[in-house]
Amino acid sequence: MKTLVSKCSSLFVLLLCCSFYCTAQSNTQNNSVIQEIKLNAKNYNSNTAHFKDLAFKLHPTTYVDNQKINKILEPELASRKLVVNDYKSLQALERLNFNSEQIELIYITLNTTKELSALASLSNLSSYKNLKYIFIKCCFNSNPSEILKFVTIDSNNIRVFYKTEIPS
Repeated sequence: MKTLVSKCSSLFVLLLCCSFYCTAQSNTQNNSVIQEIKLNAKNYNSNTAHFKDLAFKLHPTTYVDNQKINKILEPELASRKLVVNDYKSLQALERLNFNSEQIELIYITLNTTKELSALASLSNLSSYKNLKYIFIKCCFNSNPSEILKFVTIDSNNIRVFYKTEIPS
């Protein structure tokens, strides 16, 4: 009987700990706010529904990691989203051979402040005819002025979003 009580109390403590952990994770994700950097006030459109749909829902996607195409989600369809998981892969985009004509969103993850301080000119992405959004996820504290220094774009039709999401 004592072992049953002991097991039940241990299970209760485990469930309680899991509950606290899940709540903390939920609060962390809710606190990371997506912000838009307004590059051109004339062409500014406050509607972000299409961006959020592309960024956070499943769409044909090409993943680039370690300077190579790692995976293509739904390869039979033209990718609408390009996920770049490291800065070196961002620099290698020009020489990678994949269909970029339908890409509407480039989702870039920056892991260190050193990556943010390196200048990334995205003005040479002329093959991305349908590019509408660039989303930068920083795994460290950052601000809009730092993001503006990081990304240089020639087009007024591309909207830049970013969020800071520090892993626990």
